[in-house]
Amino acid sequence: MKRILIAGLVVALLVCAAPAVAAELLAGQHIYVGDVNAVLDGNVLHVTYDTVDNWAMTESHLAVGKVVGDTCDGIPVTKKGNPIPGQFPYGSPYNPPATSDTIDVDVSSLCSVTGTWTFTYQYGGDYEHTMILDLVEPNGHVGGHGYYNPDPAIYLWVLNGTLSGDGYIKFLIEYTKANKGYTVTARGKINDCESMSGVALGTGQPGATWSATRISGGGLCIAAHAAVVHIAGGCQDLFSDSSTMVVDSYAGGQVPPRAIKNQPTYPFAAVAAWVHPSWNPSLNHPFSSSADWIWESYRVQYPVEGDVVDFEKDFTIPGLYFLDKSGSIYLTCDNGYQLFLNGNSIGSAQVSGDWRNSALTQAFVDTTNWQSVENFDLASSIQMGDNTLRFETANEYMGPADGQAVGTVDSNPGGLIYEAEICYDVVDQEETGWGAGTGFPGANWATWFAFDDNPAD
Repeated sequence: MKRILIAGLVVALLVCAAPAVAAELLAGQHIYVGDVNAVLDGNVLHVTYDTVDNWAMTESHLAVGKVVGDTCDGIPVTKKGNPIPGQFPYGSPYNPPATSDTIDVDVSSLCSVTGTWTFTYQYGGDYEHTMILDLVEPNGHVGGHGYYNPDPAIYLWVLNGTLSGDGYIKFLIEYTKANKGYTVTARGKINDCESMSGVALGTGQPGATWSATRISGGGLCIAAHAAVVHIAGGCQDLFSDSSTMVVDSYAGGQVPPRAIKNQPTYPFAAVAAWVHPSWNPSLNHPFSSSADWIWESYRVQYPVEGDVVDFEKDFTIPGLYFLDKSGSIYLTCDNGYQLFLNGNSIGSAQVSGDWRNSALTQAFVDTTNWQSVENFDLASSIQMGDNTLRFETANEYMGPADGQAVGTVDSNPGGLIYEAEICYDVVDQEETGWGAGTGFPGANWATWFAFDDNPAD
């Protein structure tokens, strides 16, 4: 067999099995959030969404049409020409948000001969002529041009053809060789979106056949929509320190209206408390060095009557809504406490009954077990935006009513110590995204891209 191949044909054949195109996925019209890649495999178009930089999809909507002139035909649009993603035939919701997805679309009904092809015809079993053809398909007709240039011969090809509704194609190929004109009629079938084949007549050779394999193009247009979100995450460490505020305090045994202590106006910053020598060695949990024993004053103000001191610690989680959240706290108090987060009761230790309005005696405030550090889960009460941890604490009554010696600032100190970690993944931005390309006729910025805008090479 005599083979005549033009330079560069091998490269073309390597890529023709999988023509591909890529478009940027743009959110809010100008924010690059990823890419949309389309690969044609026979009659199946594989469209892959990939996001970057902490962007992810909550929904995808995909429609594939056919390029007609300067428009993308077959995409659901309003009367004004704006696309309607909710009516696109392909796509999916994602919960949790997805960073990648591939959607397969059968495009056999949309196959077009428009594009660049490697066209080969054989005859007599001895000759094979191969050329590159650029074809267009306007209104059921086929036109184009190609070249075959093995020196010294020069073939110039002009094609005129028609398409039938059942996928058959007919070419009338006129070419010039050595200043002489020739005509070949090629009839055949569009096998799939990547290949055509048939018989060649008028070559002067019996049994002449032809085949064509797509290099690029396809006449397809893609409307790739996605609802995208930006995901932010982080952790916050919270400690008992001067950022914790004292919001109320009073001596034990008082009932409303209570006498106001000799304190600054509430709220005010908690201070590092006098640390009793037994406190840290007795604890069953090692606290970070960032966590201090705190109180309303360095020394307790009512070592006999005891004190009720309320603390609050505020923290903020920025964003629109949670994807995930977690939180825990370790704490103890000499002598007892109740813990709240955003008004929700989290836990307590060493206090019982109506202790806030009591004399803070043993019946209401246990003088033992403060050495046991409690751990509570905070996740269910964490909220978007502003959050408040509230610690309602008590230092016991110490005196004859409980069978004890009269308390002093050394024998009956008060202190709270805690450390907490709050972690979260949140959505902090929501946008609409489209595969970048040509705008639809409507007023919004939605876009489509042609399959042959950026062929693989």
